[in-house]
Amino acid sequence: MGLRKLNQEVSGSIEVVDPDGEKVLDTSFDVPLTELDGEYNIVTYADVWTTIGEYKVDLELADAVIPGTSRLNQRFSITSIK
Repeated sequence: MGLRKLNQEVSGSIEVVDPDGEKVLDTSFDVPLTELDGEYNIVTYADVWTTIGEYKVDLELADAVIPGTSRLNQRFSITSIK
């Protein structure tokens, strides 16, 4: 997934389910505006991609649209853990 500079604060929720069907992440988040120096603002979570296999990610933004959508429901295949 590509990163974007934000021109507004973004908040929402994210849920990640691992290949065994267990929730490994279920939380709300807030991402502030992009800083004036042009650096990307990123929210990270440790210990999510811990097993090889297919993960289900559900993400919903509150009061924001980037670009043209406020929801993501996608599966990601992890083929290597380092």
